[in-house]
Amino acid sequence: MIELTHKEESRTYGTPYHQAALMYKTRLQKAYDIFVHHYGCNLATAFKRFQDLGRLEITTCAATHGFCH
Repeated sequence: MIELTHKEESRTYGTPYHQAALMYKTRLQKAYDIFVHHYGCNLATAFKRFQDLGRLEITTCAATHGFCH
């Protein structure tokens, strides 16, 4: 998706869509940087941090319950 945002930045230059392309490029790059550099590509670490802050409660479920039988 980040590669696509680079293409869209060029493709939309001079059009009303250019600002939207730049916004998505920035947003996706920031999300990537947080995921890779801050959480080391480990979402469980990120979720634990938010649970420790009291902003998230981690629960489990049998989302694949059809396969449990």
